[in-house]
Order: sequence, then structure tokens, then C-alpha cells
Amino acid sequence: MRKGLLLAGSMLTAIVVCLALLPGAGGAPPPLGTYRAAVETVLARRGIEHQGVRVVDGCAPSHQFCRHYRGDVLVLAPRPRRGEIVCRWRWTGCALTIEQLGLHGEPLPDGGLPVRPEDLRQLLEDLRRWLR
Repeated sequence: MRKGLLLAGSMLTAIVVCLALLPGAGGAPPPLGTYRAAVETVLARRGIEHQGVRVVDGCAPSHQFCRHYRGDVLVLAPRPRRGEIVCRWRWTGCALTIEQLGLHGEPLPDGGLPVRPEDLRQLLEDLRRWLR
């Protein structure tokens, strides 16, 4: 009985966490829509001038089931600079590193596509493993 109540409480907590991750929840800013836009936001915030940004992205294990994201970044400037984006999830928990510009693990604004049902299922699965 006690274990059942604990499990129910854990599930309720997981649901609240999932709802908080949905776009627009908690007064969060609207999603940027692209990794390029997120990189440009960081560059503008740091006062780094550039003529453009290119991002070549990739998801693991595949684009259909993207859990982890890594993208190559090229900042177009008089001397082009290369870096990378690494995310814990497809559109959240992302960090930008461009060594030559002094950016090391710079947090990117969360954005992009809304949380998908499979993202929520994976989050619940990870949470269950963590609670064990």
C-alpha cells in the first residue's frame, strides 16, 4: 500500500515536471525556432559581430527518435570560427562552444519544436530509473 502511494506521488511529480517543460508554461519566452537563431541570440548578447551563422545538425540515435543533439556551428566573420552545439534533449539543455570566441558551454535559450509525446515518455522513463 505504502509503495503504491509512493509510486502515485512520483507519477504526479513527473506529470508536473512534464507540464512545466511544455512551451509557454511558466512564463518562459517563446521558442526561437532554430538552433541558428539561438546561436545568434548568444552572439548578440555577448556583443560578437558576425555576418551570419550556419548550423549543420545531427540527432542521435536518428532524426526520427532524436534524444541527443549535436550540431556543428560556423560563425561567418572576417575570420570564420567553428564550434559546436550539444544538447541533453532535442531542443533543451543546449550549450554552445566556440573556443576561438571565448564561448565554453554557453547556455542556449531553449526553443524549437514543442515537446513531443515520445519526449515525455522518455522523460518519464528516465525519471523512473532515477527514482529506483
